[in-house]
Amino acid sequence: MGRTGALHIHGPAPLKEIIDLQLRESRTFLRYPLHFNALAPESGRVAWQDQHVTVTLLALRHRIPCTGFVFTESPAPRPLIRSMLPLIPPVWRSRIKAGEDLLLPDGGLVPNGSLTSKPPPPRRYAYCSDTAYAPELLPHIEGVDLLYHEATFTRMLAKRARETMHSTAADAANLAQEAHARALLLGHFSSRYKSADELLTEARLIFPEARASQDGAVYSIPERPASD
Repeated sequence: MGRTGALHIHGPAPLKEIIDLQLRESRTFLRYPLHFNALAPESGRVAWQDQHVTVTLLALRHRIPCTGFVFTESPAPRPLIRSMLPLIPPVWRSRIKAGEDLLLPDGGLVPNGSLTSKPPPPRRYAYCSDTAYAPELLPHIEGVDLLYHEATFTRMLAKRARETMHSTAADAANLAQEAHARALLLGHFSSRYKSADELLTEARLIFPEARASQDGAVYSIPERPASD
């Protein structure tokens, strides 16, 4: 597809062997650098960080090592109070947004709190793919704005869920409730269900702010008010 920029892949160490084998046996020669970052399932460990987001790991509970992720938005700059703009020289505005006080020409000091308002809290999204109910994740997902959690079965098949180390829709809803998540997105439905309605109904009895994910859909996470 004409890619030239480096591609970064984050995953379990054995995945690199699979990728290398496929590239070698298919005699595929990439036209871009491929960087592989082996991840060990260790909750709270930072896997990626840039100016926009920090990604930390979640050690999920499954029959094979499986890693989830928490995406935490970087803090936004403090918004300038419109009525104070005439007082702030343009060259100073980025520094004021970063939290500095304003030093006036006469030596006076205007505190930052008088020049800016509080920004909205950084948003957080937790992604828990293949996993049984895992309350040990709670300290790492507390208060997330959106929790994606697998909901393979309904409670009618709770025994099967335990055998395969998957979750029921009720398990996902209970974890969302215990984590004080703002919203829950269900996924990873067993093919035995023709629609997700049954799973969604089960989850909403426990956690009303639940939705069923759909392939190809885009889900937005609204900003919280600064005073929230």
